[in-house]
Amino acid sequence: MRVNYWFLLFFMVIQILTPLVSQTPSTQIGGIALGYPPYQFTDPQGLPTGIDADITQLVFQEMKKPFQFVQGKWDTIYLNFVHKVEPVTFLCGVEVTPERQRLLDFSKPYYHRSSVIFVKAESTYEKVADLYGKIIAGDRDSFIEKQVEKNRIRVMVTASKEDSFQKLKAGDIVAVIAPLEVGNWICKQQGIQVRTLFETDPGSPVAFAVAKGNTELAMEISQVLDTLQKRGLIEAVMKKYR
Repeated sequence: MRVNYWFLLFFMVIQILTPLVSQTPSTQIGGIALGYPPYQFTDPQGLPTGIDADITQLVFQEMKKPFQFVQGKWDTIYLNFVHKVEPVTFLCGVEVTPERQRLLDFSKPYYHRSSVIFVKAESTYEKVADLYGKIIAGDRDSFIEKQVEKNRIRVMVTASKEDSFQKLKAGDIVAVIAPLEVGNWICKQQGIQVRTLFETDPGSPVAFAVAKGNTELAMEISQVLDTLQKRGLIEAVMKKYR
């Protein structure tokens, strides 16, 4: 019986390389939004930056795993992840809501966000009911948007929070729902004088989101977040952007 030496050589090479390939860490792909400062936006070079970007860097450095960002409009990034349109393995800086928990799994939260209603400083609006019949820019899935919808106020979807405040400045809308820090940051950059309407928001926990069932990655991220919090590194990032 003749032996096919080329076949044996090929088989031996595969046997040697397979363990090496299996030990090579795969690159995690993280989805991150545009126009959401100080949490998620771009630096002057067009690269992802902000609180969530910095914390993601710390997490994966601690995990010793490679990762890269895919950045885009929040609605596009989120829906593509939920429907598995792109090879994204996690989203950073996602507000945890009951609706999203039905679709995704989450790490432990690493901070909280509260949304408010911004109006122009010179406007006469004093309470949510005053906005009845007006058009405002929303903040999808937020506590405040749900309260507003109960008052039959027309909520517009915009490309980004920066776009929302540009429309407020131009008079195309009368109010914007946004996290307090986001609105303050953008208005300072754009020179818009605003104030907020009183509306109690208990705040939403913010965490990493992973595909439903990917509890291994969620738990690993949670353990690293615990370590970073104990070292004071997450608080240091938050202070950097205040």
